[in-house]
Amino acid sequence: MLILVTQRIFELKNDYLVTGLENDYAFYFQKLGINYMLMPLITKDVKKYLSQFPISHIILTGGNDITPTLYNQEVVFTSGFSLLRDELEYEIINYAIEKKLPVLGICRGMQLLNVYFGGSLIQSIINFFSSKKHLPNTRHYIKLTEENLINEFPENEIEVNSYHNQAVLVTTLSPNLKSFAIDKELNIVEGLQHKSHPIAGIQWHPERERVLNKFDYFLIRNFLDKKLFWKV
Repeated sequence: MLILVTQRIFELKNDYLVTGLENDYAFYFQKLGINYMLMPLITKDVKKYLSQFPISHIILTGGNDITPTLYNQEVVFTSGFSLLRDELEYEIINYAIEKKLPVLGICRGMQLLNVYFGGSLIQSIINFFSSKKHLPNTRHYIKLTEENLINEFPENEIEVNSYHNQAVLVTTLSPNLKSFAIDKELNIVEGLQHKSHPIAGIQWHPERERVLNKFDYFLIRNFLDKKLFWKV
């Protein structure tokens, strides 16, 4: 098993670009025994590059915001986006679909999946809602909407962290996707899955939890085993 993991792109002075992955991911993957490779900044022949490796899974990580033009909006509140990263990860999703590879989107990764499949985002939770629930580095509860998950976790109230600026709403969810977890109070989608491809995403960051909790482990284990939303 070899998992392709995408990286954040930083733009420094004089258009100097740097890619990087937060240490939290490295420690998290180590706990899970995941063998992974980092995706470099490739701008041409992405498919040819990926075809050199025995990639079995793909994780789209958090980081940069999604470029608003990709979901037909002008830039209003969003900052720190990288169109270069968006375009690169679009090519990675294309490759995953062609090769029928399981894809897990984390935070930004989930949002990108929604935009890729024709959905849209709100650019700033702080400016869209008066609620303080989703401010960075806060916690809140989600409700599960998928029967298999509810059967596994019948209490149906899962506490998750929140570090996102943009968000997918129930009303902006792609018609090709369906939610499996939401924040009912704000109608923010917290988990989504594709209706036919082995592709799913979560809004929170499991790698930032100090303890590997039961719900996150259940999802990650199913992703690795190609079960649940990731059946191929």
